[in-house]
Amino acid sequence: KKSDRASSESLPEGTILMPVIVKGDVRGSVEAVIGEMMKLQSEKVRVDVIHHGVGALSENDVKMASASPKTIIIGFNVSVESGARDIATRFGVTIETFDIIYKLSERVESIIVERTPRVETEIVRGKLKVLKTFSTDGKKQVLGGKVLEGEIAVNDNVRITRRDIEIGRGRVTNIQVSKLDAQVVKEGGECGLQIQLKSASQEIAGGDVIESTVVEIR
Repeated sequence: KKSDRASSESLPEGTILMPVIVKGDVRGSVEAVIGEMMKLQSEKVRVDVIHHGVGALSENDVKMASASPKTIIIGFNVSVESGARDIATRFGVTIETFDIIYKLSERVESIIVERTPRVETEIVRGKLKVLKTFSTDGKKQVLGGKVLEGEIAVNDNVRITRRDIEIGRGRVTNIQVSKLDAQVVKEGGECGLQIQLKSASQEIAGGDVIESTVVEIR
């Protein structure tokens, strides 16, 4: 039986569909499996049951799955026709069979996690206001500043902003506090630091803000 298809056009941005074909030994099993999968779907991965029915997994099921990229065939208490396995291997279609519902749930949950889109987010760990610049040697620039928020540490990747507009990127290669080398400076602290810029054409000036950033994948 064909199911009502979820429309990718109506999905929130960043959400994907996971097409699934479900076969079971009896109608009640099929309904239970679909119900369980609907509970497991997430905000970023929505289960799309493109077909469901009662009986063994057949060649037609596999052919239908092969027509829709990344479709998974799930069977509960059913056999798989030998021809269906051959076609699945040829077309790279995944067939998963179960006879215990919690095993099915665990596997579906893991597939959903695998398919969840990862989003890279840049997080600001610290901000430093440039009070004075001392020297420039190609891409290396030495400056003095005060940490406004968080902390700044050696080897931090940084972006340089001027009036809230990014003007360059670089890396902290040295920090000095009271003319002594330091690894980190926290909020409120003043320091001298050397930054290795990505481009020699970039030039840091007094009043610029240095932001220490890390990229998190969520």
